[in-house]
Amino acid sequence: MLTSHHATVRQLLARYATARLAQEEKPTPEHRAELTAASSALCAATGCARLDEALAAADRIVQQHATPCTASVEHPCQV
Repeated sequence: MLTSHHATVRQLLARYATARLAQEEKPTPEHRAELTAASSALCAATGCARLDEALAAADRIVQQHATPCTASVEHPCQV
């Protein structure tokens, strides 16, 4: 099965998170429509029918391409 590029998936996760927060903070028809659209896009990009599966798949895709953290505890901003 083909999956979307990790950068695209990362953008879709951000879109979903933003839409979900907007809907929780101020429920409106527009926010609900954006949340529905973001959810559908995430499902389509991951090939999953359910949102919970799509979120888990998206997390796996992003994790596979994550850069390992090399910062130390003493100097968390230094890499």
